[in-house]
Amino acid sequence: MSTRHPLISHLKETGVSLTDFARKAEMSRMQLYRIINGGNTTLDRLKKISELTGGKVTANDFASREAQQ
Repeated sequence: MSTRHPLISHLKETGVSLTDFARKAEMSRMQLYRIINGGNTTLDRLKKISELTGGKVTANDFASREAQQ
């Protein structure tokens, strides 16, 4: 059973599109998709995501998804 990534859930709850969020995070939409799907990224990008979500999505949300796969 697949569960929705916390960032996707946050975006749905707040009505922000993935494209708009990626723009605010200063990355491409594809980079953001890759991060969500477990691709490599930097700690700075994870910090930026956390800041933009008000701390509702953290680096741990990405690390724990990796461990589940």
